[in-house]
Amino acid sequence: KGVEKDRREWVREGLFEVVKSNLSLPQTDADLATLDDLHRALEELVSDKGVLKQLFKQTREFFSQYLEDRRHLVEELTRQYEPRLRQREKQLAQQYGRPVKLDPATDPEFSKVLQDHMAQLEGQYRQALGQVTAHLDQLFSRS
Repeated sequence: KGVEKDRREWVREGLFEVVKSNLSLPQTDADLATLDDLHRALEELVSDKGVLKQLFKQTREFFSQYLEDRRHLVEELTRQYEPRLRQREKQLAQQYGRPVKLDPATDPEFSKVLQDHMAQLEGQYRQALGQVTAHLDQLFSRS
């Protein structure tokens, strides 16, 4: 309200774009807290607060599911890769004459497979995130 009347719409649109650009897939559970800040900011910009509240509730669930799917993917790939890693440890132990312990996170082959699967998972969730931002655009344009 401290902005001159002739500039308010421009400032409002700019704020909306900044808030919307900060809506991204979380990397950790702590990133979910950002949703509350984005929701509060958007409440000042859209008139249909009920729809906005429901959209953010669904988005929080969607983001939580994404984080769970990420964790499950890492666990599953680690479990599947374990026999191959143990075989490599055995070969290296024979080669060097002492026990060798390999970590999947440092193995280039495992990292590549994990990266490929993560990219596929992120692609699926980014499509859904695109739908959320499109819905936000509609809410903003009606306000």
